Amino acid sequence: MAVASHPYAHNVVIDKGLSDGVYEGQPVLDHKGVVGQVVSAGNNTARVILLTDQTHAIPIRVLRNDIKGILSGTGKINLMDLSNIPHDTDIQVGDQLITSGLGGVFPDGYPVAKVVNVKTDLSKPFLEITAVPTAQVNRLKHVLLLWTQSSQLKSIEQANRQAGSRKRIKNRQNKSNTYKDNKGNESQIGTATNE
Repeated sequence: MAVASHPYAHNVVIDKGLSDGVYEGQPVLDHKGVVGQVVSAGNNTARVILLTDQTHAIPIRVLRNDIKGILSGTGKINLMDLSNIPHDTDIQVGDQLITSGLGGVFPDGYPVAKVVNVKTDLSKPFLEITAVPTAQVNRLKHVLLLWTQSSQLKSIEQANRQAGSRKRIKNRQNKSNTYKDNKGNESQIGTATNE
């Protein structure tokens, strides 16, 4: 991954696009956890915003006790903030943060980050919680694109709209690059390229 032109913007371009059924908002993972989501797609490539981008946020829950929150990127490649968590909340260093399923973008239960610091400052209304991404966002080479049953139809419709008067894009699937997880979600391997 190359450094983007803006120091706090974290994006990669992958070699899968509309012709592969990729759609805007699609979840992107690596072998360790959530990487980000597709923000734009062309016929053969797509741009992915990483979790650590300062404009990205993801609904999460704590694996240990199901406390929910919003994890935000900081613009630093290996640091995220968990915001608006009251002082009396049970969150500890080492807690695993996973997708909550809220918001309808990321399915429930995928690894997102690990809490590395919890600071209580009673002069502030909320805890200061920092976490590091589970995914290796600074070492991306291969990523998985996640499809759910309803998103497959969405990606076909989006591809047909964007193709306009050009020939219709077939919803082809390369069986050797498509996998199903134990929740019935499909993923396809793509390759991240330097931006």
